[in-house]
Amino acid sequence: MAGGDDAFWREQEARPQKLEQPCCTQSNISWSLVDMPGDLAVVVHGESDCLNCFFRHLGRSTTSYYSTRLSERQLIGGDTGQPLRRLLRLIVRQRRPEAVLVLGTCPIEIIGDPFEAVVDEVSRDSGIPMRALRTHGLALMSQARSQDWLCSELAELSAAEPPGERIVNIVGLPRSADRVEMKRLLAAAGLEVNGCYPNGTSIAEWRAIRRAPASFVVDREMFPRLCGTLAGWGQRLVDVPLPVGVEPTARFYRAVAEAFGVRPELDRMLDPQLEDLQAGCDRLAARAHGRRLAICVRMVKTHRSDRLAYDGLGELPMLRSFGFDIGILVQGPPEDAARARFAQRLDELGYSDVSFDVFEGPWKLGERLRRGGFVIAVMSDVAQNVVEQAGIRMIFTGDLQPLLAGMHRNMRLIGQVLDDLP
Repeated sequence: MAGGDDAFWREQEARPQKLEQPCCTQSNISWSLVDMPGDLAVVVHGESDCLNCFFRHLGRSTTSYYSTRLSERQLIGGDTGQPLRRLLRLIVRQRRPEAVLVLGTCPIEIIGDPFEAVVDEVSRDSGIPMRALRTHGLALMSQARSQDWLCSELAELSAAEPPGERIVNIVGLPRSADRVEMKRLLAAAGLEVNGCYPNGTSIAEWRAIRRAPASFVVDREMFPRLCGTLAGWGQRLVDVPLPVGVEPTARFYRAVAEAFGVRPELDRMLDPQLEDLQAGCDRLAARAHGRRLAICVRMVKTHRSDRLAYDGLGELPMLRSFGFDIGILVQGPPEDAARARFAQRLDELGYSDVSFDVFEGPWKLGERLRRGGFVIAVMSDVAQNVVEQAGIRMIFTGDLQPLLAGMHRNMRLIGQVLDDLP
């Protein structure tokens, strides 16, 4: 099984089924790596054609992808260790990157190549942190599970060092989160943000992840393996909401401050801003109240943890606060057994009181939206043409932004959508 540690993954698979789609591990992980800030070298260990399975064309790390380009004879004869060793040593000598990830492929998995030993050897000899990942395409895993596995491997690149006193890790925020705002508010309470993981996180931040004595995690179910790694180092783990909306953002900041006993210091900065935002939200809610809004899930494959958090329903509390009449549309099989699993999952997330329906694919979405009386859909753009033909206004997945600065943009966006309604 991709990722190893079969007992761990068996335990995860026994958990209730999430609403997300499965994906090819190598594709999802490569999407995450290709735009990572910092000097990361990525080695695809396999045939030259195996590079076509890994997204490496757009992003800041496109020039840092390498391949062992194994021949058929090398694969059949098991002569795969020497080409990998030679390539890694060349990368070390000519590049001296901050870290190296070696990604396995299907042929490597079929022959059972123990390439981890070569990676460990060169890493030990060179002093450059390296990790070997079995990212073959012979087994699917969920998008969340794939991201969690990658995060735990990236965390293992970190150097062991004693943690500071008032340093925090933030796990699970959208890449678009205003880090300047967050650092400013938390600094006013005497706290330092070590890094925001995993969206937009640099290799330098991954290598420093052990500096913090505490990590604040959005949807801990998304990161069981990463959280296990952090807890094993003695870090305190604190659950925080996805901070999209006034109330979730307030709870997010206050959870961080309360963990260090500095909430009064934070509230002096936070409370006036919350009051101004809430007044604007109240005015907008008077216009939005009772309008039918659909949140459409299982429509997007992504490497971004914030879009997978709470099964794609992390923005629901904010939309509820505006008084929208919300329904959930799930892309998936319409059979009764699947509907029962979806209903169970919604109940676990605390949304048993929200109506839901199932549609088989994007071509059916317009029909379901019309049938449900919806006037707004929060959705992926893959069915944009179908929804436009149905006359439904759209808010695309990821358009709603986190934190206080994001809330100003959210109110403008929702106001514009309401302006377009008849």
